[in-house]
Amino acid sequence: MKKILLPLIALMLTAANDAFAEKYSVSMTSEFNSVPTIYAGTQNQLTVTVTNSSENAGSNIAVSVYQGEELIGTETIDNLPAGDRITCVFDDPTIRPITEKTVNGNDNQNISYKVVLSDGVENTEKDFSFVVLYNGNLGKDYAYPTANPTKRNFSFTGEVQVMVSEEDAYCTASTTSREENWTVDLSGENVLVHKALLYVSYNWDNNADGDFNTWTTTFNGYAVTPLASYRDQTNLGNYGSYGYGLVVYDVTEAVVDGSNTFKMERNNKGAAIYPRPQAITTT
Repeated sequence: MKKILLPLIALMLTAANDAFAEKYSVSMTSEFNSVPTIYAGTQNQLTVTVTNSSENAGSNIAVSVYQGEELIGTETIDNLPAGDRITCVFDDPTIRPITEKTVNGNDNQNISYKVVLSDGVENTEKDFSFVVLYNGNLGKDYAYPTANPTKRNFSFTGEVQVMVSEEDAYCTASTTSREENWTVDLSGENVLVHKALLYVSYNWDNNADGDFNTWTTTFNGYAVTPLASYRDQTNLGNYGSYGYGLVVYDVTEAVVDGSNTFKMERNNKGAAIYPRPQAITTT
């Protein structure tokens, strides 16, 4: 009898465990879900969905979430009818530091979570993992928080004139040259150019060191270099390793009444330039 009884007991225990596993299924999603990610520099919410896929209702189901050995939280589902699902939201209070490892593609860390379901009789576990990245949209730059942005104050009397290029062409990262033309009216009475700034928008930049001198730029034949620049990066998904932003040129000494020309000649591969750079002139 002993040779028969032991296999039967083992079979019964396995069947009970399988029945519990088939009765409930569990999934987890991160708060920042365009690319399933745990964001560095902020708290993160986790949503756990428990589905009762059996023909019998479930009750008093404890849902616990662990990060390593640390219990993040526990919720109890009092009643879960057959075929229904319910979600539980947990706050992971740990704020991961923003470091070089939170840059897309730079030996990124993964955070592993474990969800444990228990109805008081049987337990089941499932593991989940999310990459840790920093989304630049939460701060000033994609990798590390940067210094305060440049702020300029101007005092003047008069109007502000905004000139927009009529060029609509997109300039790809492999384009070797580009030219923009404006017609500026400075012929009015008492018109005085106080400051003329040229803003050029760019994207698809993989030069992370912030050097925007990849173009030789002239305005009406005068060489101009970047006065300031802004760079950001989503840092998520397949396109997350490319930066985007603005480059600012001071063309105050070069702007003239009538036709104005801005030329860009590429020194080496760099960012793509979008249409319609803008010149803002205070008068």
